[in-house]
Amino acid sequence: MNDRSQAGAPLPPWKILIADDDRDVHTATRMALRGVDFRGRTLEFIDAYSGEETLALLRANPDTALVFLDVIMESANAGLVAAQRIRESGFDLVRIIIRTGFPGEAPERKIIVDYDIHDYKEKTGLSLQKLFTAVISALRAYTDMMSLEQHRRGLMSVLEAVSWFDFNAVQRYVAGMVAEFCDLARLQSPLLVVLSRAGKQAAQAPQVVASFGDWPAVGEICATDQLPVPVQELILASFEQGRALSAGDGATWFSRGDGIELVTFAAGPDPYAEADQVLLDVLLSKVCQALSNHRTFAAVIGERDAVLWGLALRAERWNRGAAVELAALASLATAIAQRLVTTLAFPGEIDSAFVRDIGVAAALHDLGNEALEVGLLARNRSFDPDERAAMQAHVSAGRQILESFSAGTAQTAALALAGEVIDGHHERFDGSGYPRRLRGTAIPLAARVVAVADVYIAMTAARPQRPALSAAAACAQISSGKDSRFDPLIVEAFLEVVAAGASG
Repeated sequence: MNDRSQAGAPLPPWKILIADDDRDVHTATRMALRGVDFRGRTLEFIDAYSGEETLALLRANPDTALVFLDVIMESANAGLVAAQRIRESGFDLVRIIIRTGFPGEAPERKIIVDYDIHDYKEKTGLSLQKLFTAVISALRAYTDMMSLEQHRRGLMSVLEAVSWFDFNAVQRYVAGMVAEFCDLARLQSPLLVVLSRAGKQAAQAPQVVASFGDWPAVGEICATDQLPVPVQELILASFEQGRALSAGDGATWFSRGDGIELVTFAAGPDPYAEADQVLLDVLLSKVCQALSNHRTFAAVIGERDAVLWGLALRAERWNRGAAVELAALASLATAIAQRLVTTLAFPGEIDSAFVRDIGVAAALHDLGNEALEVGLLARNRSFDPDERAAMQAHVSAGRQILESFSAGTAQTAALALAGEVIDGHHERFDGSGYPRRLRGTAIPLAARVVAVADVYIAMTAARPQRPALSAAAACAQISSGKDSRFDPLIVEAFLEVVAAGASG
């Protein structure tokens, strides 16, 4: 049960648009409805004197609940044209009451059927009581339709979120759900922050998972100075007491599910006054479930990566700096992939799983080194033909090790990507590489990305036969290899990543 004061700022008035070319009608309508209050909200009148002005004012006031629409204004059928354009412009919920002084010119039955209006009134027979009844009836209908629309949009939002939800897009998912939360709660303030924590862990600071307005960005914690102290205290109290609370700065909403506790804070007095509490609880429970699923998935991915990194490090046991170099390679390959997403260089080829897994796939690029003699890779001179042939055999050895490792299990996206990298990162864009002399885009994209990153990391690290190159010299060599050794689009993305890192 929410523990909030009922006192708060007054609710916004109902907007009623009077569209009539007779100014006396405007004055009479205002006087007749003076002091009317419906569900704690007064009336606000907007004046239009033509069909065109009616459309313009509706666009400026999309929350208008009711339009009194005269038929004859700047033309004999201006009101009917305006009614049709109102619906065609997407104003499906606003209630329209036609008022006419010439009923013979606009037959009631035909108007109601053809123009989607709420009511039809003759000006001469419209008493104060009938006018009052018509307004209350229209506002009640508008309220019911708004409620149905909110539920419809909420359902659509949830269905859409489920349709494209993946574990790498949890922040996008939560942001979408919270945006729907704001809509359903009809929050007047754009300031909202959502925080979560995994159960009652007192030592854990709540984590911001979504925010709007001037609140902290995703990932920053409640304990930072970016949240005012009274707000922090209210949020933490809501977590500790396990319930919604309110104070002068705003109010919280509490939800718990699947080991996740969630608190939303909205600024302003009684910000949830118009909310459908049951629907909001359901919505936030789904957010808890999504965060819990993401936490579980992240743990599984972490365990998977730990095993794969162990394989990669074993294969590089000849290199004392392998751990640092593989981490740098994984980071660079991931950054290049993210840059390619931004530049849309390969639309449809790079998805969230590609970006997530390219790092660990890159670390496994020389998995076949496990089958080579340690002395072969560590020698400080160039390879002779027999040694080079033995060294190049690490590609097929790596594929065999990977296949034996994953035997009996369904191949995951990460292992599939690793296989492409192992097979193709020594291929060259001009077809002169090995083992299959693939050319251009016949080389898997993951292998083309890792090829660039691998050469850069190798060149900027010392080897027994040579010293390390500077970053600038390595970039120059890679740049000179565009179109021959490397994919030029990937080289461009690589150079932008390196430049951004140097400037940062």
